Amino acid sequence: MIELSQVTKKYSNGFEAIKNLSLSIEKGEMVFLTGHSGAGKSTLLKLITHLEKPTRGQITVAGDNLTKLKLRHIPRLRRKLGVVFQNPQLLPKKTLFENVALPLLATGSSYKECAKSVRASLDMVGLLGKEKQYPPTLSTGEQQRAGIARAIINRPQILLADEPTGNLDPELSAEIMHLFEKLHQVGTTALIASHDLALIASMHHRILTLDNGVLINDQKIS
Repeated sequence: MIELSQVTKKYSNGFEAIKNLSLSIEKGEMVFLTGHSGAGKSTLLKLITHLEKPTRGQITVAGDNLTKLKLRHIPRLRRKLGVVFQNPQLLPKKTLFENVALPLLATGSSYKECAKSVRASLDMVGLLGKEKQYPPTLSTGEQQRAGIARAIINRPQILLADEPTGNLDPELSAEIMHLFEKLHQVGTTALIASHDLALIASMHHRILTLDNGVLINDQKIS
């Protein structure tokens, strides 16, 4: 589902964020990515979403070789991916329905066509019934769940999350992680970057550890 072979990402200032990285994530796997600040976690996620291009090496995501991917095929790749950020980046003057529907509306779907998918996504994250509310009226945890609902609206094959619990207290962090577990159980491949070592160890899934762009540990917590 995700495969990197000898991938290096070197920026124009000479900094190597990722160094000769090889790894494989199978379809349906739930994998956590950890490491110190600046270890390369965000860069790795950007490489997988094709927001950054590798300096060397090959990346394959959901059957697409990103090294050879043509510009016109990037939207097709992005439709296979759902991305969750530390800040859900909801539009404050749009309702929850409108925020979650954005990926569908961007492809030309009508509000009526979106309704069923939006409700299904909100139901998945426990926000059904709050479609008409605006983000400022939601709690921090509800806003993060809304960001996840938006990320899964297209039923992506792969869900990527960059520090999704970074702004949350321990109870809310556990709630969000168990929501990812729920999505994983219905077949979504998930790669989640997190600093919360105790929480991700408690989830009993594979953990990848980066240190200065190098994969130093790849283990399954039993």
